[in-house]
Amino acid sequence: MKKLVSVLLAMLLLCGVALAGATEEDEFYQHGLDLIDKMAEKASNSNYISLLGAGSSEAGTIMATYSQVKDAEPTTAYKLVLTDSRLKTLILSDAGNLNFSDTLMRECLNTLMIGIMNIGNSQYAGNSAVNASSLLSTPAAFAGEMAERTIYIYVFDCGLNAIVSCIPSGEGAVLMTSYADFSGKIVDVIKGMGLNPEKLDIKKKDETPKTEEGTGKKKGGIIKKSN
Repeated sequence: MKKLVSVLLAMLLLCGVALAGATEEDEFYQHGLDLIDKMAEKASNSNYISLLGAGSSEAGTIMATYSQVKDAEPTTAYKLVLTDSRLKTLILSDAGNLNFSDTLMRECLNTLMIGIMNIGNSQYAGNSAVNASSLLSTPAAFAGEMAERTIYIYVFDCGLNAIVSCIPSGEGAVLMTSYADFSGKIVDVIKGMGLNPEKLDIKKKDETPKTEEGTGKKKGGIIKKSN
């Protein structure tokens, strides 16, 4: 498994994915916003959609609607930490009877995370939305430590959402992938699974924004977690 993770990290870097530092509490949240911007950029480019073979398809039409998220700020955001034990209960009420090796269990839990990413689209928006989300999905590897698998959910005024998975590699990096949610119901769906995402108090870019060191670029972030 470690070899697989190392190969994946290498492939991401060769594809031009930045390996950036993650030192602040909300740094991964910010990385998620950056990945969402990349999805919106893809959705805004008809040539990119055509290059993927989706130009005249329903999935392509749905992809293009995600351009509304470009330069938008989320009105609400959530964070959901998924421990191994919590994920196992989603597979089987008594996951201890699965008789999986540690390696196979990690693979299974990572696959389950991917399934959660598109569950809103699958239940409420249809197969074309699932395909559109998969085509827009954007992976990245960021340096930093994260104790458990984590999901960030970003809600926008336009009715389109984003969901970002974070999977610790165990090698000083976190593998993140963003997905577009076209259902507008991802938060309700996740809560319906018995999961309890934590609402975050987010600040707008014009509300005493932080500045990224050395760039002068302003960015939004998390003020604090809601109780």
